[in-house]
Amino acid sequence: MNMHMHNKKDESLTRLENLEYPQVEMPAHKQQLKMALLAYGHLTKRSGGAFLPTLKKILEVIVVKNKYKIVVPVVLLALALVAFQVFFAAPRAVAYLTLQVNPAVKLSLNNNNAVIRVEGLDEAGKTLLAGLDVKNQKMAEAIQKITDRLHAAGFLVPERTIVVALHPAPGMSEENLSSLSAAAEQVIANRLEELDLQTEVESFVLSAELYNAAAELGLTPADYVGLIKAGISMESITRIIALQKELGIEKELFLDEFSSLAASYIDMIEAGMAEDGAISVLKGALRADPSLEELTTITAAMIDLHEAGVTLGDSLAILTLHKDRGVKQEVFLKEVTTITAAFIDMHEAVVTGSTALATLETAFKADPSLEELTTITAALIDLTEGGLSESEAMAKLEAALKADPTLETLDDLLELPKEREDDKEDPKDPKEIDDDKEVPKDPKEKEDDKEVPKDPKEKEDDKEVP
Repeated sequence: MNMHMHNKKDESLTRLENLEYPQVEMPAHKQQLKMALLAYGHLTKRSGGAFLPTLKKILEVIVVKNKYKIVVPVVLLALALVAFQVFFAAPRAVAYLTLQVNPAVKLSLNNNNAVIRVEGLDEAGKTLLAGLDVKNQKMAEAIQKITDRLHAAGFLVPERTIVVALHPAPGMSEENLSSLSAAAEQVIANRLEELDLQTEVESFVLSAELYNAAAELGLTPADYVGLIKAGISMESITRIIALQKELGIEKELFLDEFSSLAASYIDMIEAGMAEDGAISVLKGALRADPSLEELTTITAAMIDLHEAGVTLGDSLAILTLHKDRGVKQEVFLKEVTTITAAFIDMHEAVVTGSTALATLETAFKADPSLEELTTITAALIDLTEGGLSESEAMAKLEAALKADPTLETLDDLLELPKEREDDKEDPKDPKEIDDDKEVPKDPKEKEDDKEVPKDPKEKEDDKEVP
């Protein structure tokens, strides 16, 4: 009996093992079910009924199957969202066009060169666009209407220039914007000709990095196109703009003085400085004068040093010499031209840069007012030209300054002649001496100088009539 029952159980187990369960289109489920049944080789009768463990495993498979069923509608929902974005989402801008005279406006363009958004970048631009709807119009039609608005508002006068600047949207390239920029410029030029206006128009393609950095600070393309026209790279212009944040200069002050800063940079480039070197000079000048009041004076002095052949490193070192040496900043800025001239004198006297800087440093310490700066630097030149080495001259100069801080007996202590050769008056040429002598007058001229006696008749006429 027991043997019979055991055979029945084995037979039932075999049938369950080979049982074909409904598939859920996932072959792994069948294998999972088989492994579950094999793990329970003997079936134990429990209070809840026979084959409960096996039933639980089957239910686990079904639950897994149902979980995967839920994935289908989720995928469909995701596809629906993608389709919505493709067919119903707002059009994407591929480029931006800024048009600026005094008012500044910005057009967002799609890949069909149609305007999908327009905005005023300043109050004048917002006022200009009031009541003007150019959305969904082609770029050419839109900028022609804006040009007409500018003309009606009186902005298109001969002394002004219309600036058209294009830059790419994020993820887009600026390579294909040149033709679009030229087309925009031509549309405006044609309209100006139709209106018989002499206003000029210029177009530029900007990098996204430059435009965004400038816009963040509050600069519009018209503020920096002068740098572009001067041949300055957009990377360098972006670095110049970044100096405001890097050096912590007050934003409003930087904006107010940006035109002077740009002009100074252009002057340095035209003087032959490399772009990187000119940016280093700007940085040094801004650190020396955060008020920017003497910016042009400092950069002009740096140009003089450059043209004299002084290295960039020595030039930049001069801008920091006054710190921690008792010289007040305002005194340094007032005398910066004198300081650089003294350095150039030493450079032309073949004094090395390191010795020239050391001489300036010694002069700063000896006379923080810088009133006797040139006296000290000239003394160093005299000593080296007198045959002393630079180290010997420096030692002698420092000893003399220590012996007499008033500098009243400096020449005596240095054993220099009382009157330097440069101070002596050049003797006059013998010919010039002769020219200075009074030339005797010609006897005839003397006769002419004699007073001619009056005619007796004239004398009678001179008599007072009673």
